[in-house]
Amino acid sequence: MKITDANVVLRYLLDDNKKQANIAAKVLENDNVYIPFEVIAEIVYVLFKVYQVDKKELCTKLSALLSYPNITTNDDDVILHSLHIYQKNNFDFIDSILCAYKVMRGYEIITFDKQIKKYKTSNGK
Repeated sequence: MKITDANVVLRYLLDDNKKQANIAAKVLENDNVYIPFEVIAEIVYVLFKVYQVDKKELCTKLSALLSYPNITTNDDDVILHSLHIYQKNNFDFIDSILCAYKVMRGYEIITFDKQIKKYKTSNGK
């Protein structure tokens, strides 16, 4: 099992440095790779804030990558659902992860954030 940092995934998704993108592709498409939530959060932040990638495109590309059978995360169901929530709501990505835990695992979110408190698992989002 290999673990990767955000830069490897970013080069793969952005294909903005051919040499590094090719190395990243070789690893991400062929090896068993673990990508922790912290790295995924950094990827989302950089894509959205630095590269100004549209949320829908960002979530589509990252969801596709995380669906590769050789890629694993802390909790695949939660992270994929958090991308869905992030795309559909005006939440930051970390709040989307919390809401995904609420939906997928039935966890109660303890927060002072009124928007997060109002998030309903039955709202179809």
